Parts: sequence; structure tokens; C-alpha cells
Amino acid sequence: VATATAPVAVTAVNSLLATTSVTRLSVVYPPSGTLVGRGDNLRAQGVIFGSGTGNVLVGWLYDGVLVETATVPLQNGAATAVTNSVSLPTLLAGNHEITLAILAPNTLSSPSVQIYVDEGLTTLRLVAPTAGTVFAPAFSAPTFAWIPAPGVARYGVGLRRRGTPGARYRWVFTSDTFWGPPASLWNELPDGDYEWVVRGFTASGRSLLDRQMGGATAPPTSEGTLDVADGWTVTSSTGRFSIGGPDSALADLAGQSSGVEGGARFTWKEIAGALYVHALYLQTPDGPRRVRTEVLPKAGLLLPAGALPKGGPLLWRVTAIDRDGRPLGATQLAAVPGGAR
Repeated sequence: VATATAPVAVTAVNSLLATTSVTRLSVVYPPSGTLVGRGDNLRAQGVIFGSGTGNVLVGWLYDGVLVETATVPLQNGAATAVTNSVSLPTLLAGNHEITLAILAPNTLSSPSVQIYVDEGLTTLRLVAPTAGTVFAPAFSAPTFAWIPAPGVARYGVGLRRRGTPGARYRWVFTSDTFWGPPASLWNELPDGDYEWVVRGFTASGRSLLDRQMGGATAPPTSEGTLDVADGWTVTSSTGRFSIGGPDSALADLAGQSSGVEGGARFTWKEIAGALYVHALYLQTPDGPRRVRTEVLPKAGLLLPAGALPKGGPLLWRVTAIDRDGRPLGATQLAAVPGGAR
């Protein structure tokens, strides 16, 4: 007896994708509040968390516009680092947002990170320390540095404690484009949050010319302030840093490093459920410059000599973060064994 069978629809299913999903993600670099120069090369880094094994499609958004996509393998739901391969667009000055998004197999977005792109033409650009840097109390003083501006003969560097009513800037002046606070000044600064700013002065200010001609300096009139009378023409945006403050709320990871045959070993205390951002810095005249970053799922790292950046001396620091990218603990900034390479 002839029988008829209804057609059966067959759909190809990728079993890996079907069991893979991303549950959480965050941008770990750059930190929110970073000041970026116009046209600078900027590559962001993030971390994704999920379940299952398979490929996920990620996307980088700049001001809500998708600028790059990539396929990233997820293994057993382990935390996975993601870095964009092409510099983000930094040609337009002003405030901008960076977001990491999952496009498939599910959709999810990280909290946005805000950066500020400095025009670099009408303002002085601060270089170091970068926004949000935390310094240990009574530790060696940093070097404050900025990009020189045309026509400027000297610079005023102002430091002021934030959150203190009536606090005034403490000014020092230099003809260089960097300034290192003497230990007598730096070590007396109490723990807390600070801001700093740089003003540029020309060599043709009215009061300066008055002094050069041997006459008394008249009080400012149409200039409005003595600074303007002295030739103040350009100002940086405000930089921010902390001494002790945020670090005092973080667990001390008690980092240690040692030279081993063919490389260097780094160890630190473990925090349950945390990820670790291991960073290497090159010590330069303008202060430490970040040259290598690696996100690790567990405490401890053995770096072969070939993976250590050339030059030196090198410094290292580890920051523990939770699954939302919030810092939990940190090691002190310390020298990499072996010194210069």
C-alpha cells in the first residue's frame, strides 16, 4: 500500500554556538576619564565571561557606532581577553564613549567607558601622570609632563587638593616641559584626590617687559588678571591623580618577582573569582610608560625573556578586578628583575 510522508524540515545547527553564551563583559582599558591626544593611536581591551565552548561575535562601538567586529573563541566559559585590532577614531576633539558588545550568539553590551580627546591646538596636552593614576603615600615623586606649545617661554604647574573648600593651586614655574616635585614638597602632601593644570606664558607679557625695562610693574588693567599681564596665553585641561586614597580601599596583593633561567616569574596573592591585569611599564624621563598588558584568569605569571620588552628599566604592577571590571586589589609598582634589556 502506497503511503505518503510529509516533508521534514532539516535545519543545520552549530552545536557549539547553541550551547555558548556570554553573560558579562567589560572594557578594562582605557580607564574611564582617560585624556587622549587628537589623532593618537588608541586600542581598547576588554574581557568577556560566559558559558559553553564556541565562537562569539564581538563588536567595538565608538559613540554608539560599530567600528570593528571580530570572532573570538570561548573555551568552557573561561574569561577571555579581547583587543581591537585597528586604532579607534580619535580625530574629533571632545568627550567620546567606548563600548564592547556581543553580537552573536546572544546580544549584550558592556558599560561605556568615557574618554576625552584633546584638540592639541589651542590647549596644552598633559602627558603624565595619566588621568586617575594612584600613587602610594610618601613614594618617589612622579614626573609631571606635557607637550610643548609654540611661542611659550615658560610654564606654570598648579597642584590643588580636590574636595577641600577654598583650596588654592600651589604654583611652580619652569622653562622645561616637565617638572618633578622635590621630596620635601611631595612627601608632605596628605592622602587624597588632587588635580593639576599647566599654563603657558609667552616672553612678551606686558609686566615682564616692564621689569626688563627697569620700571615698576603696573597693576593689571585691561588684561583682567596678573597672569594675563604676564603673558598667559594657553592652558591645559585638568588632570587628576590620587595619593593613597583609592589604593587604601584595595587589598594588598603582596607582589613578588624573581629572575629565573630564561625569563622572570611574578607572583601575588589570589582573590577568589578575580581576574588579574598584569602590566609592564618602561621607565622614561617623562615617567612610566605602559608597554605590555595581559589579562590572566589566575594568579602567577612566568614570562620568557623574549616576551619582555626591550629597553629598560622595566616596572610591573598587577591589579585584580571583579567580573564587572572593578578593581579589588593591587601590587605596588616594582622593578622587573634584571633591569635594562
